[in-house]
Amino acid sequence: MALLAALVVSLAFQGLRWWCLLRLNGITLSPGRILVYSWIGHFFQMVTPGTLGAEAARFYYITKDVANAKVKTISSVLLDRLIALSAFFMLALFSVFFWDPTILSSSHLWFLVISCVVTMFVTAGIIYKTAQKKQSASGSDDSPQLSAKEMTFWICLAFFFSCIAAVFMALSFQITGMVITHPLDFSVAAVHIPFVMIANGIPITPGGLGLGESISMLAFTRSGYIHGAELMFIVRLGLLIVRLPGVVFYLGAGYLEKKGSA
Repeated sequence: MALLAALVVSLAFQGLRWWCLLRLNGITLSPGRILVYSWIGHFFQMVTPGTLGAEAARFYYITKDVANAKVKTISSVLLDRLIALSAFFMLALFSVFFWDPTILSSSHLWFLVISCVVTMFVTAGIIYKTAQKKQSASGSDDSPQLSAKEMTFWICLAFFFSCIAAVFMALSFQITGMVITHPLDFSVAAVHIPFVMIANGIPITPGGLGLGESISMLAFTRSGYIHGAELMFIVRLGLLIVRLPGVVFYLGAGYLEKKGSA
């Protein structure tokens, strides 16, 4: 139950992060609706290569609700993935420098630092371009124009929610270690999860099945923990359970759509 609770909290804050980024792009749907659409995406992620199902579901529902929002929705989805990855990298670096500097070798540490810097640099670049486009479109766009202060608020809030989601995802791996009777330090989980998440999102197998387990085995072995594949498999089963409500939301949304068009 503790594993499922940690995963639910992580997924919920992922949805709230996306809500913030939609607000950043001038899309003002309610947090509840965004969480429903996010959960539908979580469900489809299980049955499509990588994270493509999640992105497609989010794009479909937002553009169905909001006119002329295709570019804004794509921008929010892209920023969502980058900020999520940035938060995972920041948590990993925090774990190394403040909890256990001996987790990684110097070469692996430099790889982690460079990955974090590149991800945050790309994220900042996209945010800057988004701000420029909003300024140039001021007066010609029907969506509410945000001030620099408001944009900063939504970006910081999105990153805050992303950090919470990352912490609870790392906790889910730590809890799983206790479930399989092979305890895992939180810092070890936090350091290797970013690369597991990247592998899991590669659009090759449904939901990254097999890829996540393989990379988990290789990544955690670097820290002397040889049960990485088992960890990822149990976490995947937990994700399968907590993503199932997405089916109900999907069917409910379809029913309401048919009823509205009748």
